[in-house]
Amino acid sequence: MAPVDTQQVNRHSRQLMGLQIGQIGIGILSQVILLARWSPHLETDLFLAVSGVPWLVSAALLISGLEMALPAAYHRTDDTGHFLNLLFAITLIIALAASFISGGIIFMFAQRADLPIATSLGMGALLGFQILPTALTWLGRGVLVARERLSAARMTLFIGSVVTMLGYLLMGGRPALTLSAVTCGAAVIAAGWTWYLCGGFGFNISRSLLRQFSPELKLLGRAMAGISAAAGLVHLQLLVERGAILSLGTGYVAAFNVAGRGYEALMALVVSGFVMPAYPHWAKNADTQRLLGWSFKRVVGLGTLLSLAAALFALLMLTLIENRWTAGRQTTQAILILLPRFWLLTSLQPLILKHFAQGHTWPPVIGSLLGIGIMVGGAVIFLPQAGLWGMAILATGSVVPGWMILGWRERGSH
Repeated sequence: MAPVDTQQVNRHSRQLMGLQIGQIGIGILSQVILLARWSPHLETDLFLAVSGVPWLVSAALLISGLEMALPAAYHRTDDTGHFLNLLFAITLIIALAASFISGGIIFMFAQRADLPIATSLGMGALLGFQILPTALTWLGRGVLVARERLSAARMTLFIGSVVTMLGYLLMGGRPALTLSAVTCGAAVIAAGWTWYLCGGFGFNISRSLLRQFSPELKLLGRAMAGISAAAGLVHLQLLVERGAILSLGTGYVAAFNVAGRGYEALMALVVSGFVMPAYPHWAKNADTQRLLGWSFKRVVGLGTLLSLAAALFALLMLTLIENRWTAGRQTTQAILILLPRFWLLTSLQPLILKHFAQGHTWPPVIGSLLGIGIMVGGAVIFLPQAGLWGMAILATGSVVPGWMILGWRERGSH
């Protein structure tokens, strides 16, 4: 088992946390602008409800796991140039198919919501097309992570956040079209930046390359199947949650989306600083247990501090806002409701990503699937009577199966 340069790991940790802090600030500002300019509005709720459809389709077609699955396969070939050209061609073809499928599904949802045909077509086209540049970004980020250029990989997300914030602030029009256009534009710009950092890719899908890289493609395909399934289940859970939240009243979908995005940003801070620096080394099976201990202690500590800060912020905001700002009050309620799940899910990230890096992708998938089962069953049986308290219990309970499965596996490995 190869030793790891801990100074390099710590340096990557500091760099990634610095970039992530900047991205969090931009993300928070974006969500405030979203609340102030675009919510509460039925079209905003519809946009947020269907925005997960492209990622479900991408997961079904096995491209959403490319970023995390690529590093292990990348290190198993000496001819990385031709291998990446082949992957670029395959990714482009699959992403094109996913774009058309997603656009059609979103169009049907928009029509059921009684939007005009032109608006429905525009919304479907914009949200569907974003898969093309996003898939190329996933490929490029996977290359950067494999090359241990972790800060460059994080920069692509930072650029996308900046573009999203400016779009929410400066653009106008119907929420269904404007928010979709902002999302698509941010994806295109992030893809262009990633292309620049990676040096670009060629297009080659010849039979000789398929034969040459057959072992690497099989390895990559198995890993992507598990990771894509996990990613798809995350977005499926979001759709289930948002469908359940609709019963709580107008504006709560947007409120939970803003709170969820905030927690995603905080989780990304923890993961980027204390999990991703270990990921390339886990992919190479280097100092696995020592790096897991390094990651887990820091993740739990920072996650606890962030949880306390979020709770204090929400309680203070509830006191100040009272009934003067409906969207703000709904969002602070959502922050408190999702807080226990944030702590549990953040603390679980080292185990999840260690499994992903080593190709053991199905245990996290099973945990996610069981969590969705809890959410679906509870939403039908429990939520109508329990309201916001029921949502808090269901959101927290959906993480428990993952802890049980991955914790048991880790304990059994010793």
